[in-house]
Amino acid sequence: MNLYLMRHAHALDVGEKGVRTDRDRPLSRKGMEITHEVASALKTLGVQVDCVATSPYPRALQTAEIVARELGEAPLDRCPMLEPGASPTEVTQWLRGSTLHSVMLVGHMPDLAEIASLLICGTPTAGLMFKKAAVCRITFAASPAPGTGTLEWLLPPALLAKLD
Repeated sequence: MNLYLMRHAHALDVGEKGVRTDRDRPLSRKGMEITHEVASALKTLGVQVDCVATSPYPRALQTAEIVARELGEAPLDRCPMLEPGASPTEVTQWLRGSTLHSVMLVGHMPDLAEIASLLICGTPTAGLMFKKAAVCRITFAASPAPGTGTLEWLLPPALLAKLD
């Protein structure tokens, strides 16, 4: 399996433009622009996914929609398990049950770092950092399980934008 983990892009703050709660924060204009650049760079890199699973929070959902569209209208799946506070173990179990070859998960920090750490190192505390709109690729020779993933790359949006 090829697994891509992407953190949502820059979002409006609570109190800005009528945003009342953290859950309701949409992407900012800057976030949308960066997401388009990152999505285009992923396409340039030849990234193809069978599904984009995303947190249902607006900032993650909007990020996922832009990426899914750029990558050829990949099916989009809203997954409550990717909301802030996601369980790395629950996500790993979901991945193990998947028959998909290539999946992108769009979510939040520190959850994505914990998921990546668990899959690569076997522990959710490896200290990885995902900048907003950063993407990593983890590959698995067999079904995803803790400690069995290989980190192929972890790219910040500034570097991805240069590939566009």
